[in-house]
Amino acid sequence: MYRYSPGRIPNHVAEADNIVVTNATVIDGTGADPFVADVTVLGGRIVNLGPRTEPDDGAKVIEGAGMFLTPGLIDCHVHLTGLEGRDPFRRNIDKYPSVRLLRATRDAIRILQAGFTTVRHLGHGVADQAQALKEAIADGLVAGPRMQTCGWAMSQTGGHGNLHDWPYQLVEDLRPRSAFVDGPDDCRKFVRRQLGDGAEWIKVYTSEGLISSPDHLIDIPNYSMAELEAIVDEAHRRGARVAAHSTGLEGSLNAVKAGVDTLEHGPHAPDDTLIDLMAQNGTTLVPTLDVFEYAAFKGESYGWPDWVSERARRWLPGRREMVAAAAEAGITIAVGSDSGQPPRGGKGAAEIGALVRAGLSPLQALSAATKGGAKALGIDDLGVVALGARADLVLWRINPLESPDSLSEDGVVERVIQAEVQ
Repeated sequence: MYRYSPGRIPNHVAEADNIVVTNATVIDGTGADPFVADVTVLGGRIVNLGPRTEPDDGAKVIEGAGMFLTPGLIDCHVHLTGLEGRDPFRRNIDKYPSVRLLRATRDAIRILQAGFTTVRHLGHGVADQAQALKEAIADGLVAGPRMQTCGWAMSQTGGHGNLHDWPYQLVEDLRPRSAFVDGPDDCRKFVRRQLGDGAEWIKVYTSEGLISSPDHLIDIPNYSMAELEAIVDEAHRRGARVAAHSTGLEGSLNAVKAGVDTLEHGPHAPDDTLIDLMAQNGTTLVPTLDVFEYAAFKGESYGWPDWVSERARRWLPGRREMVAAAAEAGITIAVGSDSGQPPRGGKGAAEIGALVRAGLSPLQALSAATKGGAKALGIDDLGVVALGARADLVLWRINPLESPDSLSEDGVVERVIQAEVQ
């Protein structure tokens, strides 16, 4: 079992109020070339972006010479569930279920320390615990990234929400991965309930997944078009967005045709029809490549079955081609780690290196973790270093463009600056 003990919140995490970062090389998140500037923060906003003006009395001056300043990173696919271990029963059944919230708080702190100031929680675990963590962070009770949440993920009966190691009745009762909803009317009603409970997103499974199903099930889509259209219509009608998990082609096509806002994972080979539809519809791709790399090369040591690692190795080249094709078509790509707890929790920046291995430039990959994530989440004033933007910033001891594979290592973050979480 993995353990992480953060102690007190370290002094490299600071509130964005009356701060001047001087002489840093700014990588502003837009894809523009880096530039050296002084950045002045007041009241949680960037109010000056070089040349330097005299700071107000009492301003904290941070010398950034030789370091690199980026927007706060955004992870569009996390699971802050507080679950631990690999055994399916011990992982999902705690004698005291509230201990999961304490573990999730620990993991949220770790993610913030690693430079991620905003995340989107996409289900698993217990929905109200994620909502409680989000509100605790917003109320200042605990430190962590600002959160958007989806409530319970939605699975068709017998779909990706099933845990094949468990009796099915127990899966339906405890919902370890999702709730189960069928039929257009019930799907629409369930969306209303989720949004009423405070979710900003709806997550729906439109195929099976990497570690849960044999190959012959992957390309059998979950949910009918009528069900997907009801889910998306109701969410959009109420101002919410929809994320679709899919690792199969037909499930991905159905999700995009129905109008989902983000496609999570995507199929394991590029497809011209899918790429064209995503470009036309403005669908964001959140490819989560690092989880496939981890499964391919480290999954057996983590306790995943041999066939999971073998399949991940088989899928990985095509998944990289899918990302490259999407980028070439102008589709927005956003970073998603598909992680939460250790050993991958807090290492979400590994996805930046994975995107580079898929053919993106380091500047494009970093933009996927900043401006791309902000666009996916519908937050206009995050993900960039610009006048008037919210001052979520990370000061790095290394050059992110020269060392993208090192961004998830311990000790590379000099300071995290976070605007008020609301």
